[in-house]
Amino acid sequence: RPGVTVGQAQAAADALTARFQTEFVETNRGWGTRLVAQLDETLGYYRPALTVLLGAVAVLLTIACINVASLLLTRALSREREVAVRVALGATARQLVLQLLAEGLVLAAGGAVVGLSLTAAALPLLRAYTPVSVPRLTDAAVDVRTLGVALAVIVAATAFFALVPALASLKRQLSSELKTGERGSSRGARRMYSVLVGAELALACGLLVGSALLVRTVQRMTETPTGVDAGDVATTTIQVRPAAGPRETFMARWAAMQAQQAAILDAVRREPGVQAAGATNFLPFEVGWRNPFLIVGDPPPPRREDAPQAQCHSVS
Repeated sequence: RPGVTVGQAQAAADALTARFQTEFVETNRGWGTRLVAQLDETLGYYRPALTVLLGAVAVLLTIACINVASLLLTRALSREREVAVRVALGATARQLVLQLLAEGLVLAAGGAVVGLSLTAAALPLLRAYTPVSVPRLTDAAVDVRTLGVALAVIVAATAFFALVPALASLKRQLSSELKTGERGSSRGARRMYSVLVGAELALACGLLVGSALLVRTVQRMTETPTGVDAGDVATTTIQVRPAAGPRETFMARWAAMQAQQAAILDAVRREPGVQAAGATNFLPFEVGWRNPFLIVGDPPPPRREDAPQAQCHSVS
């Protein structure tokens, strides 16, 4: 319920578990409960991968911004005489900076429109043809929050990367530039340009090396023998219900479901082209029932919930 802490919920679960151990000794003796946040249970296997992907996207965005900043710096250096004329006519530094920032914002807005358009077009394809089942991928959409994040990135990137060439151009001695008419770049501007190019190359090399290592790791993982040959194997999911009518014991209900499962498998085996058929509650590499176990001779953990766990799969 709202306002209940994890500790309070765990205490209530422990009390309920103790009650079950007393009332149902045969099935609940020795069993405990440990509460896990549903978000962690659902996204636990995917959150690290998505975090790495987010980092790669951030590095790629930084490379693109540095590239655009280098182009803006080059353009600003070629317009130094124009800027000097504006200063001579009474333009203030604030007005010049705002003008250059506005020009950078136009470029950023154009790129954002193209990017959001491509995202809106590619997202349905990603949801339909993704090779893995990512939790809550169907909820991904270009909504108001997405537009808000894009707007915040546009403003932040423009304010920083468009400000660099603006400040570099204003550091020139504009009055002497206007008098002499020289068009050479200042030492500070050249140094700034070298820093931007060096940073772009460093980030690009890091991203390329990281991407190559990731691809090689995934390739090696896919080539690792698993002991399971899934070629020419078809799977489906069925829900077996107990037969109608009262049952005296739990084992009788289980036997009825087992009989139905055997009848289904027998019917499948008689289908043309079927060489063999079997049943399991979990496919290979799926997360099965997690049961704790203890090793004979080793001291038990302080809490039973901290004991090592084994994945248990039932197969026919």
